[in-house]
Amino acid sequence: MGLSEYLNELLGKKESSKPINKDFRSVYDDGKMATTIDRVEGSLAKLHAQVANVITVDLSDGEVSSDYSIIKQDGIRGIALCKVEDLSIDLLLAYMYVLKLRHLEVGYVQKLSVHSCKNGNESYSYYLKPSLRLQNTQPAEQLYGNITIELELGDGVPRQLKCTATYYSDANYREVRQSDEWFSVIFLREEFNL
Repeated sequence: MGLSEYLNELLGKKESSKPINKDFRSVYDDGKMATTIDRVEGSLAKLHAQVANVITVDLSDGEVSSDYSIIKQDGIRGIALCKVEDLSIDLLLAYMYVLKLRHLEVGYVQKLSVHSCKNGNESYSYYLKPSLRLQNTQPAEQLYGNITIELELGDGVPRQLKCTATYYSDANYREVRQSDEWFSVIFLREEFNL
């Protein structure tokens, strides 16, 4: 009798034949994303156009939809795409990557990229902050705030893709730039002026 069988017998436990589902958290490596973007380029353009339509048409009309949510709370704002279960994970990861690159172009730095799994729920996320060069001013430039771009999956199916900005409202920071500008510059790729 092996040690694990002996301990299980002492504790009155039977060995389970089911595999153990382990939770994990690791750094997400997007190094191969250029090839993924090439592969999903047409679908990526359609997704970008849908998000641009939400921002330019639906938001200006004040329309509310179950396909997306606009996040507006004290210190937090953003957009969540809620009807993504029919989209491929590769496409959604490519769109996240494109959003990350756009933030990098306007003065952000990537602080973290995480892939985590807990209780069957999985997520991929980026966390970005304004560069130190911008924050070394007094008061500090916060651009649109600290950015989180996250894809949530449940049982391997995409559930939600969201991009949020968390900002400060104290004397140590300049006033955060307006939501309309953030949506225009990042999602519609309009010109950015610091």
